[in-house]
Amino acid sequence: MKKFIKENIEIVIAVLLIVIIAVAILGGGKIKDFFNRKPLEFSEENLIQLMKDRPEGQREVFMSRITVAKELLAKNPNDTDAFEIIGFLHDTLNDKETAQRYYKEILRLNPKSIPALNNLANIYKDIGDFSEAEELYLKITEVDASNIEAWRDLHDLYRYLYKSKEDQADDILLFGLEKNPDDPQILAMLAVYYQDIGNKEEAIKYYELLIKVAPENEAAKKELQKLRGR
Repeated sequence: MKKFIKENIEIVIAVLLIVIIAVAILGGGKIKDFFNRKPLEFSEENLIQLMKDRPEGQREVFMSRITVAKELLAKNPNDTDAFEIIGFLHDTLNDKETAQRYYKEILRLNPKSIPALNNLANIYKDIGDFSEAEELYLKITEVDASNIEAWRDLHDLYRYLYKSKEDQADDILLFGLEKNPDDPQILAMLAVYYQDIGNKEEAIKYYELLIKVAPENEAAKKELQKLRGR
């Protein structure tokens, strides 16, 4: 052993440094949990039971997706594509608790998975945990600032649901516009929002900007005419 250590001192030192850093970041308990973690146990029977009252055509589609997931898991018990399929099936079948477990496992393995971030955010939104939903939608914009749906989801969350942050409904769109200059979807959301709350000046401003980048938008032109009183 001493001879091995002496001959491979650089490798030994590197391994020790990795362990020390991991313990410092995660803590001893989490390191143990990491190495002892078992793959999620997939229950085909549970899914079949959940879908028993669904139309036959829908059940056939679900079973084909289960087959794909099983094939992926046979090759890799931690396949995130398989977890996404299984999580989405549980989600669709209103088993939100199991769906959350799969989405969280995907994010443990790939913290930048936009489908998992989005699906988990939607669950939190639906159950009224707006703070968690907000955090996940914001994470999507950090991973991909060009994901316009995430900016839309945050706007809708603030405007219609997260009432303590209702005043941020336009702020988040303005921030999204900074990241995506002249994006027609964000300009349209801003124009409609300001029109709905009675801020005529800002509504006109953003309809004009929208028409400038999307001159074919006839609906925007009509709304602008209304606001101008023509």
